[in-house]
Amino acid sequence: MNPVQALTERLGPLPVWAWGGIAGVGVAGWRYVRRRRDAAAGDAADAAASEANPSDYQPATAAPDLLSGRAVNGSAAPDPSASYVEPTAPDWVLTPPVWYDQPPGFLLDPGPIVTVPSNPPPADGPSIAPAPAPAPPAPAPAPVYLPTLGPWAAKPKPATVSDLQGRGYRVVQGGDGKWIAVDKNFKA
Repeated sequence: MNPVQALTERLGPLPVWAWGGIAGVGVAGWRYVRRRRDAAAGDAADAAASEANPSDYQPATAAPDLLSGRAVNGSAAPDPSASYVEPTAPDWVLTPPVWYDQPPGFLLDPGPIVTVPSNPPPADGPSIAPAPAPAPPAPAPAPVYLPTLGPWAAKPKPATVSDLQGRGYRVVQGGDGKWIAVDKNFKA
């Protein structure tokens, strides 16, 4: 049986690989709890020993100045093997920066910068308003065409055609073979 088939074989409601994962998490949790319990017991033993023998007290070493390599109080360089842990959180943790509460896009587009003087200068006289912008040009009116006349089955007589042309019409034959009179400016 190949390894993939062995891992995908079901053992109860779950495949074998899932049972292995559950067992691994259980072992890791047991080791974590045991390590914490042993550390707590060791800390309690150290605390009891230090209370019994107060001569083991060692004063804290001075915080090193990281740029000069010397202790803050000006003494010789600190012991490189000594560890130093800052007891307080950094300033940026206790007071986050201003942008921390801003929405994500704020840093990319903060908007216009507006400055308002605290004491504006006094006006020398009446304020002069800027000239209003010129009105936009009016849109061209839609063309107005004469109403269509017709349709007629036969072409009108020449006298009728000339009368219609005098009133602004032109006589045309439509696609259905009938005659109509349309505005002479109409283009179709």
